[in-house]
Amino acid sequence: MEYLSRMLNSACSAERFKFHPRCRKLKLNHLCFTDDLMMFSKGDIDSIRVLCQYLDKFASTSGLHANKNKSAIYIAGLPLEVREDIALQMSFPLGNLSFRYLGIPLTSKKISATDYDVLIDKMTARLRLWKINSICRPFLWHGDVTKSSGGNVSWSKICQPKSCGGLGIPNLDIWNLVVVCKLAWHISSMQESLWVKWVYEVYTKGADWMLFNPPITASWVLKRLCSVKLQLSEWMCKQKYQIHEVYTHHLDTSPRVRWDKFVWNRAYIPRERYIMWLAMSKSLRTRDKLVQMGVINENFMEQWLAIRIQYDLHRLASKKWKGPRFRRTLMLTSICSLTYMVWRTRNEAIWMMSMSTVAVVTKRILQEVRIRLMSLYPLESCQTWFRRLFDV
Repeated sequence: MEYLSRMLNSACSAERFKFHPRCRKLKLNHLCFTDDLMMFSKGDIDSIRVLCQYLDKFASTSGLHANKNKSAIYIAGLPLEVREDIALQMSFPLGNLSFRYLGIPLTSKKISATDYDVLIDKMTARLRLWKINSICRPFLWHGDVTKSSGGNVSWSKICQPKSCGGLGIPNLDIWNLVVVCKLAWHISSMQESLWVKWVYEVYTKGADWMLFNPPITASWVLKRLCSVKLQLSEWMCKQKYQIHEVYTHHLDTSPRVRWDKFVWNRAYIPRERYIMWLAMSKSLRTRDKLVQMGVINENFMEQWLAIRIQYDLHRLASKKWKGPRFRRTLMLTSICSLTYMVWRTRNEAIWMMSMSTVAVVTKRILQEVRIRLMSLYPLESCQTWFRRLFDV
């Protein structure tokens, strides 16, 4: 298609070729989209014949021919007999305006609101899928996108990098703003693009893009671009526009935490790693928080379950662990599993009135750690003391 595009561009310099009235300033005579081709010219036999000659030349060179059963010629502003004569000479069937392409009606007249009804219905049906932020929140906390109650950590905190105590989930509101701003930057920096040329020819007409105000009749896309360029005006004059750089700049991040590598250890079981993150973020509903909320009283649980998780974990996170790598991995995985099991046992005691003994909880921790580490490391690579400890 690139070779065909270059050939059709050379047709612009042909003496007998004349552009379509709306394409003259842009010097546009064709558009390609995947395996579809649209060609434009003035409605006279000479211009159409020039395009067909280049199309035939491409077919003889490449062996690729246009499928006339899937092709048509559309003519507007000419009498019916003239249109039929042109279609007959070009051996293409005569199409009727308007027709739809990719769901958008193409016509020689201004498109009315009713022409978009089918497309709007499809968009409305999928609109729920586009509200990604509102879907991610309830799914993260409840596993159900239909629930609307809040979570333990604010969404702005979750969207921060892991090094700053978040989960590294992109903030799609900011991301969308930054991506749309790049389109505005393309116009401001006058990038080599047909779309940019079209904006300058049809709308700005030589005016400064930063001072341009969209008319009432402009599309919502152009109005959105003009709004964004004012919000992020400091980036419009940059020579380069890096989406990641702009996104990071506008993301409200907290100072770097010291425990991110302690929490995001590959050896941890994912669900236990998540509870560890909540604990380190001081968002886990531990005993002291439940007492403040009035859910339990001070003497509800056994003393061994009253570990001050947040204080102890922050102390462990800052500790320099020495020794062989496998031994350190075992130690950290055990701490993570212990944190999860303490939290789980508390929940069972409070909400299910079931108190597990220390021996039962210890056995659960041993099983979790053994299964996890054996799934990550082959048995033959495990040291003798590990196999003796877990009886494998």
